[in-house]
Amino acid sequence: MKDKKSGIFHTKYKHSRNDHDIILRYLLYDVNPPEGFNLRRDVYIRMASLLKTLRKEGDWVLVLPPWGRLYHWQSPDIHQVRIPWGEFFSITSLQANIPVIEYEEFIAGEPCCFCVFVCLFV
Repeated sequence: MKDKKSGIFHTKYKHSRNDHDIILRYLLYDVNPPEGFNLRRDVYIRMASLLKTLRKEGDWVLVLPPWGRLYHWQSPDIHQVRIPWGEFFSITSLQANIPVIEYEEFIAGEPCCFCVFVCLFV
């Protein structure tokens, strides 16, 4: 179903306590693979700010992209593919300001239909 006001496709419905459907929208983003730790963290801050603005118009959740291979900072104790944010940060602390979920949690959820907007910066 398409939201005529915003042009964003609804993704999932969640029942609230008063038995009304809540439309949840998910914001997914990514960074270029060779980007380092600090840039990825900075992009998160920008995306969190954007999500806070989007939440004025609806129920949005930020989906944290898994970390890929960190070229300059590797640990033999951590598998270097799809590293969850929880390895580096407290998800509970991140959720204090905005709702966030790990990418793995997003794809493990119910199937959903969504529209993808890709913005490339060169």
